[in-house]
Amino acid sequence: MMHSFLERWYQFRHREADILWGKLAVTVSLGGADPAPPTEVLNSFCTYNMIKVVDNVQGTGAFGCYYCGYGETCKVGGHYAINGPDCPINDDIIPDVTKDEKVMLAAGQAGKKLGEQLRSPDYDRMSTAQEVRSAL
Repeated sequence: MMHSFLERWYQFRHREADILWGKLAVTVSLGGADPAPPTEVLNSFCTYNMIKVVDNVQGTGAFGCYYCGYGETCKVGGHYAINGPDCPINDDIIPDVTKDEKVMLAAGQAGKKLGEQLRSPDYDRMSTAQEVRSAL
């Protein structure tokens, strides 16, 4: 679904539609097992739209298995793969990124970094867009 949403951004890079060019972003991704693939997709879409990614925040999120109603009995889901059979789902076992001090610290630092760059007298959207374009 995320990829479909991001594909709608095509209108922002078609022809001279520069509405996003030179903007700054922090990408945030949570993966049930590995947050790196969504981060790569987000960063690529930002780059294609001439958005400079100033930082990434990654964390472990909860598999859909924890909420689908079949998580304890489904043998192909993430819960089963991580915890094995006979493991009941309860609040203690469901990953909660807000309790992950490392991720929350990284998110705070990324926000500060973004704010500093936005407030910098050196920040200019056109030169930032040119920087991103040359990195392509």
